[in-house]
Amino acid sequence: MSSLGNCFFMYRTGAPVASICKYMLGKFRKIRLSKFRDLRKDYRSRYANGNFSSDWFSVNIPNWLLTFEDKKFHEKQSIKALEVGSFEGASSVFLVSEFKNMHLTCVDTWQGGEENIGHDGLELIEQKFDENLSEYASRIEKFKGTSFAFFESIDGKPQYDFIYIDGSHHVDDVVVDAVRAFKLLKVGGIMIFDDYLWHFYSHASDNPCAAINAFMRLKRNDLDIIYIGRQVHIQKVRDRNSDALDAGS
Repeated sequence: MSSLGNCFFMYRTGAPVASICKYMLGKFRKIRLSKFRDLRKDYRSRYANGNFSSDWFSVNIPNWLLTFEDKKFHEKQSIKALEVGSFEGASSVFLVSEFKNMHLTCVDTWQGGEENIGHDGLELIEQKFDENLSEYASRIEKFKGTSFAFFESIDGKPQYDFIYIDGSHHVDDVVVDAVRAFKLLKVGGIMIFDDYLWHFYSHASDNPCAAINAFMRLKRNDLDIIYIGRQVHIQKVRDRNSDALDAGS
């Protein structure tokens, strides 16, 4: 879809004018991405040698690296990360190979989503994930189940430096994942949403864009928007739960 079409889609799904402007300004970001093209090629070669049915992820690598550079992520002594929706592990491989000091929790049913129904090889998704991440097994924690089950099982205090949301793509699930994951994100932490401009459901308001727009409006005082494009990058700048505890102490 054209940039104008994407802007209209964003408007239809509740994006404020400021977010639409941020999307358009993101076009200038491409100027700074050129230095990461060779690294993207390196990872594409690595994926070609892995057990992946397709490469949906490597197109995101330059933007991720630019955000990590701007936010000085490589200077962190240790990084605790969460990925909601891992599939065959393409983004997981990138993260743990790029950051040798990262411990990554991967949450997935490894059964595919609605968009995967009818595709061949769904029964092999988890096996492929395990094979692709075998080299990094000591720094990977798997949670096999729904994101709802994961969030119910974990201490709800901020603990993650980085969170990637790429689970169920239905608006109801995305907004719940966003709110519950944001609660677990440390102040200064980065969260990335996949498939912001993805069109799968016939009603525009059922797609991830509507959920992410609602989340960004809800938490507008607690986050900075870094980038809006096919993905959305945000940084947590405030924790209202901590503020409330401080006020009551």
